[in-house]
Amino acid sequence: MVVILLSTYNGAAYLSEWLHSLKQQSYTQWKLLVRDDGSCDESIAMIETFFYDDEEHLEVIPSHENIGVKASFNRLVDAALQMPLCEYVMFADQDDIWKPDKIAQTLAVMQRLQRQYASVPLLVHTDLHVSDEQMNIIDTSLWHYEHNDPYKDTLNYLLYQNTATGCSMMVNRTLLERAFPVPEAAIMHDWWCSLVAAAFGKRGIVTSATLYYRQHANNTIGAKEHDAYALFQKISNLILMKNEPYLRHLEPNRAQAQAFLQHYHDSLNSEQRALLHFFCTMAEYSWFRKRWNILRFRCLRQGWIQNIGLLLRV
Repeated sequence: MVVILLSTYNGAAYLSEWLHSLKQQSYTQWKLLVRDDGSCDESIAMIETFFYDDEEHLEVIPSHENIGVKASFNRLVDAALQMPLCEYVMFADQDDIWKPDKIAQTLAVMQRLQRQYASVPLLVHTDLHVSDEQMNIIDTSLWHYEHNDPYKDTLNYLLYQNTATGCSMMVNRTLLERAFPVPEAAIMHDWWCSLVAAAFGKRGIVTSATLYYRQHANNTIGAKEHDAYALFQKISNLILMKNEPYLRHLEPNRAQAQAFLQHYHDSLNSEQRALLHFFCTMAEYSWFRKRWNILRFRCLRQGWIQNIGLLLRV
């Protein structure tokens, strides 16, 4: 069974559309597990009303406490792991719209991986349509919109940038048991799952978009377009050697990598430990040794402009 995890927070304005898209899924062996993170609106009442004649598809974790997205998903995963029939988990956002074959497409790739790699953490993710608040398409591909290469998904690349968006993910039970609870130092639960899959398991990709990723003022994360002005800013900062904003921007990444190294130290191979140790302590190296190790470990970003900036400014 596929268990779909949803953490709601004042989502009443968008929930109805997402719920209707869930009900229209071609694959029907799923259960929705919901936890509300201290909403002031009728989010949970809306969900319970929507499922009034379909209770077997819904379970709500009683809660009125606001603890934040990561902690809320930790509690959802803990509850999912108590379900004996839970084989796979998908993460949902309250404001998106799923295409009818989202679960089926993702599950097909997951089951193919499961046949090959039965006992390792598995993660499958898809592309997304980027839309505005009224569901007008901004870009048919989030990967194109963010200049994000989903195939650069090894540990060295993932230290800088996550390639898999949580609401497009499916993970197997083995990954859940290995990755959760996600620590406070993790940037987000989906990024932590990506790191676990890269270090200890396998990843699969659905190249088509399976949902509409709605952008609005209340997005917790949201899509980040790499437009011409952003490129101009990067080049200007590079020319002017404004390193402080760049280094400050990497601090959450280093904190996450340090937590990952500490948590999984004994399970990582020697090369993985060396890569993570270098990434966490990069500032302590000399100018030459720092750059030599970046190239040695291929501790690189995705684009050539980003890598020029990395080599000049770290």
